[in-house]
Amino acid sequence: MPVCLALAKRREMMKSKLNFDLLPSNNFFETRSFWKILDKELENALSRHPETLDRARGAVMFAEAANGHNDTWIDGAYLRAALGEFRSMEEAFGRDMAELGTTKTFKLVDSENPFLHLIKILRDLNFHVKRMDTAKESREASWREQTFEHTVVLVADLSLEDFIATSNTKYYEMQDLERMFDWFNSAQSNWGAGYVVRVAVETYIKELSEFYMANGYN
Repeated sequence: MPVCLALAKRREMMKSKLNFDLLPSNNFFETRSFWKILDKELENALSRHPETLDRARGAVMFAEAANGHNDTWIDGAYLRAALGEFRSMEEAFGRDMAELGTTKTFKLVDSENPFLHLIKILRDLNFHVKRMDTAKESREASWREQTFEHTVVLVADLSLEDFIATSNTKYYEMQDLERMFDWFNSAQSNWGAGYVVRVAVETYIKELSEFYMANGYN
């Protein structure tokens, strides 16, 4: 077996090492912008990666559009689209890096942040295991000392069994899958699934930018 193929096979069998200290806190979510577009700073971070930027913009656009429609299938469609665009950022980044003259790239599985892994699992679950059903609930929020009700969209009927049913979860420790599953359910309950996906896009952009800079590109 060629060395490169043997190394690839060995990597496939390794369990992902995750750092759960990297998961966003509730305070982190509270301080994020609620604008429905990417922050300029994040767009600038991908200024030399135009396809990746387009995918990121698309993911945010679709995630923000899952905002509590009367027909819940519409929210499900927007979430599926957001997850698909999020997942496609990986391959887009590889193509953008190739345009810059390098084969170096950064894959989702290279991240130590369980946040990015769990969103990838959700996308794979939705595309390969079961349809994503959604529900909507009201939450109380405050802004400038004003209290109001807002709607959050949730991924409904998501079970741990569903979560671990995707083919790639064999590369994770069971306790890590359980922690990711519990964290996502808590986060989406507070903030809505669309907003969680949006913050995942922002997190991924930052890791791609850090990788780019760490490898001597500017």
